[in-house]
Amino acid sequence: MNKRGISSVLVIICIILPLFLIAVYFVFDHPILRMLSLAFAVALTLLDFLYFPRRWSSSFRRFDSHLDRAQSSLFTESLSYLKEEYQKLYHQYEKLPESHKERCYGPLIQIRSKIEDLIQAVKKLETLVQEVGQGTAQGQQQRYEEMNELFQKLPRKEQKQWYSHLRHAREALEKGQPEQLEQTEKSSPS
Repeated sequence: MNKRGISSVLVIICIILPLFLIAVYFVFDHPILRMLSLAFAVALTLLDFLYFPRRWSSSFRRFDSHLDRAQSSLFTESLSYLKEEYQKLYHQYEKLPESHKERCYGPLIQIRSKIEDLIQAVKKLETLVQEVGQGTAQGQQQRYEEMNELFQKLPRKEQKQWYSHLRHAREALEKGQPEQLEQTEKSSPS
């Protein structure tokens, strides 16, 4: 029997049968039959309350809700938080049954690639920060523009960490440009 067949049998047993037993309670006149039908209805109802919440909180549902949280936090949380959340998400993914893993693999890989892109952006920003103030004014301008572009791709909390570096690069660029202009004015004949 497949899973849908088992689920439909469980629905019949867990929902329809208690309702039938309650109806039997009102139909029968014999007190023992009435008590038995009521006892079975209560017992099945209690089993329903034990079974269905557990089924609703299955590993797939937990994974799905965790996946939604991770996708929404990609634009707001820090990189270290995203790494931790991805590890938790991957551990939940490993616990899924094989039938669910196929559906969940794509979104999991999308989150991973987004985090990898963020890691690469941060590494590139680190190297660009070390090169601030070096080279020609045009090179500094290009580095600043690249830093700004990478900065815009980062989540908000990660941007807060890199804002001071970006501001420092902009100030270094602004300081360097007037000096460059003065040097070019002195070297050019009037």
